[in-house]
Amino acid sequence: MSMIALSNTPYLRAKALASVGPLILGVYASHYFFVEHVRWLERMVDNPYLRGITYLAVVFLLALVTSFMLARWRGTKQFVT
Repeated sequence: MSMIALSNTPYLRAKALASVGPLILGVYASHYFFVEHVRWLERMVDNPYLRGITYLAVVFLLALVTSFMLARWRGTKQFVT
């Protein structure tokens, strides 16, 4: 996902991905926390394929929201952008 967000190819240009690009460092740094703390999700989903997709999406969204919130504060903006 980070390579897509940082790439500048014409067919992948989208405003949504462009806005995520500067936050990728924060997403990468903070996703480790969520990888360990969202393990409870594995017990809730029975289908192994759906479990993997759900786990990946939840971890990415939580890391993205965390990076977005940290980027809004002056003291932590330099660490996530």
